[in-house]
Amino acid sequence: MKIRTQINCLLLFGALVIPATVGMALMAARHIEQDISDIRAAEDLIISAAQLSQVVVETALFHEARSQDQWQRKIASMNLQIGRMRPMLTAVQPELERIQKKIALMQTIYARLIRPPDTPDMPLRRPSALESAVEARSVASLLVLTQEVTGIAHELIGATRAVQAGTLRDMQIYIGLFLLAISALIGFVWHLVSRRILQPLRVFELATHHVAGGNYVHRLGLRQGDEIGELAAAFDGMAARVEKADVDLKAHRDNLAQEVVARTAELTAAKEGAEALSVVLLEKNVALEEARLVAEKADRAKSDFLSSMSHELRTPLNAILGFAQLIDSATPPISAAHKRYIEQILKGGWYLLELINEILDLALIESGKATLSPEPVSLLSLLLECRAMVEPQANAQQITLTFPQQHSAQFIEADRTRIKQVLINLLSNAIKYNHPGGEVAVDWTVRHADRLRITVRDTGSGMSEEQLGQLFQPFNRLGRETGAEEGTGIGLVVTKRLVDLMGGSIGVHSEVGVGSTFWIEFTVTSPKQLQHDDAETADQALLQVRDGLPQRTVLYVEDNTANLDLVEQLIARRPNLQLLSAANGSLGVEFARAHQPALVLMDINLPGISGVTAMKILQADPSTAHIPVIALSANAMPNEIQRGLDAGFARYLTKPIKVNEFMETLDEMLASVRRDAGTAIDHPASAFPGAAE
Repeated sequence: MKIRTQINCLLLFGALVIPATVGMALMAARHIEQDISDIRAAEDLIISAAQLSQVVVETALFHEARSQDQWQRKIASMNLQIGRMRPMLTAVQPELERIQKKIALMQTIYARLIRPPDTPDMPLRRPSALESAVEARSVASLLVLTQEVTGIAHELIGATRAVQAGTLRDMQIYIGLFLLAISALIGFVWHLVSRRILQPLRVFELATHHVAGGNYVHRLGLRQGDEIGELAAAFDGMAARVEKADVDLKAHRDNLAQEVVARTAELTAAKEGAEALSVVLLEKNVALEEARLVAEKADRAKSDFLSSMSHELRTPLNAILGFAQLIDSATPPISAAHKRYIEQILKGGWYLLELINEILDLALIESGKATLSPEPVSLLSLLLECRAMVEPQANAQQITLTFPQQHSAQFIEADRTRIKQVLINLLSNAIKYNHPGGEVAVDWTVRHADRLRITVRDTGSGMSEEQLGQLFQPFNRLGRETGAEEGTGIGLVVTKRLVDLMGGSIGVHSEVGVGSTFWIEFTVTSPKQLQHDDAETADQALLQVRDGLPQRTVLYVEDNTANLDLVEQLIARRPNLQLLSAANGSLGVEFARAHQPALVLMDINLPGISGVTAMKILQADPSTAHIPVIALSANAMPNEIQRGLDAGFARYLTKPIKVNEFMETLDEMLASVRRDAGTAIDHPASAFPGAAE
């Protein structure tokens, strides 16, 4: 039997037997204690019965009220003594019932002895012979009854002592069983430890000395069917392996000397050749190091060029698209012809921005600089956002969009911004390369329990096998260069690279004349724990900002007059806002200190100190540290945006400005400032000195 099993049996035995015997012994002790209490109550009952006889005589002789009061107190005392005894104990139950009947009879007879005492108002009257005879018989009966109660009480004492003796014997038996169980437990433990553990351990100790001394042929020889036996078998197996290894080592050592002589000769020849080649190895390492440095320098130059190109292209686009949006939404409306011109400007400008973004995305991915932030993304939220963004394009081309009716919450592991970029690109292509009146259907399924597939099916012209083979090649439009649809041919390349970076997979099925079905797969995950948000409070604050509040100041630090004019026109659309501008970072800091604006819009590339430096100066100054600073820059590379947010900007908006996004961010930040101002009023000690609008 296993040692573990024996110990478990031992513990089970102790857990069952020992508490049971202790419990029964304690119960017997409580019974003995009650027996003693019952005996004392019976003795008190005997005393009360003797005193009751005296009260009977006094009542018969003097008929005093005091005697009657004593009678009632003694009767109550006797009832109390009876109540102290255990009425449910079978051995004394008949005696208790007899005493109670005797007391009831005594109460009835005693009532005959009671007659009104002599008073001054009533003359002394001698009792008649009949009354005297009745009284004598009543006294005699009461005295006999008290003697009988005393006798029964003695019987109760005898019966209770007999019960007590039996209980005492039971308690002695229980104590004996307890001691026997403890002795058996101790004996079994000693046997287990001594015979099954300590003796085998001494054998192990002797064996380890043998093996340590080089006697690898020694074996334990233990044949126990428990854990010690298994350990002994493992030890013997190990000793056998060590013995075999020792034999092999001796054989190898015998041949080692000859091998050393042979290898020495080979090494001598190799050394002579290595000395000749050492210079050529060294030269290759130097060349490789130089090549690595050149590659790193080229990579840095490429990153700098991409950043510079992004900034230089976005700056003029900001003015073009910004003022075009202003004209398009001007009041009063422009003429129909001018509106068509503006629509063409906006269409071309946004398309140019899309091309710039695609080229920069591809360059970032290929250089390994693309950064991702994987998180659980809600499929329902993702599909709703993408549908809202592509529906205008579908309606313009008379394409029917079909999305699934999602009834269960599903989440996938992906970068939220990039997965939306991937899905919108697939949807845009499905709409762009479709025909009027066509259909684009989106669906999803869970595959292999941990993978979710999203499909985008269109009813376009489809692709041949040859075109599918060239699908994910950059700048390859698959023979559609002369078509009406615009594009660079790199959108799907960027899409595939982003899907790969997020740990997903992408594929396509297509048939000429029928249409194409693109699919992407990602890992299913669980949603993260959402924090409580105060969206309702923010919405209320936003309404307050928009409705009739006192005028507030927005400071814009910008050196480009076109960008300044654009933002000035946008701010003018908020009657409760006024714009203050500064042409460089140093002047912007001074204006912020002097005018205490509600918020600051900050360009990054400024003459003199940069926008980042100006922002940090404002944050370090207690008089301006409470003012939120929003970056508004043409530096739109993802790593540049992240560096700006890490530096301390409250938000980071990129040029060209998207009017809706700009105004929503402006309203959100102003609402946040107003909530903070309200908190400062409630808690003046937390307000910054000099903070005022």
